[in-house]
Amino acid sequence: MIDFQTPLGKAIDLTIIILNLLLVAIFVINTYSLPSDLRYWLWRLEILIVAIFIVEYMLRFYGAPNRRSYVKDIYSIIDLVAIMPTVILLALSPSFFVHDISSSRPSES
Repeated sequence: MIDFQTPLGKAIDLTIIILNLLLVAIFVINTYSLPSDLRYWLWRLEILIVAIFIVEYMLRFYGAPNRRSYVKDIYSIIDLVAIMPTVILLALSPSFFVHDISSSRPSES
């Protein structure tokens, strides 16, 4: 998984590490009260980083000598688990996360 053998491999691995740290920073920053426009841009940045991770995963899968064992590899599983929350949020409708509790109150008759 980690390729420190070639300059390109070093650059790719270092980039992935930096993107991981940036994604963790975005997660931490989002725990604070932020203006909606900043949240919007952080969400867009998160989507971009996860898209890069998806492309990287697919390229590693494509280039794996044994794809079946690559999918079962612990690092491959960790990669999938790391990107799934964002992918799930993108797949679900925003209304999925909104529940109007006013309609579930008993009537006062």
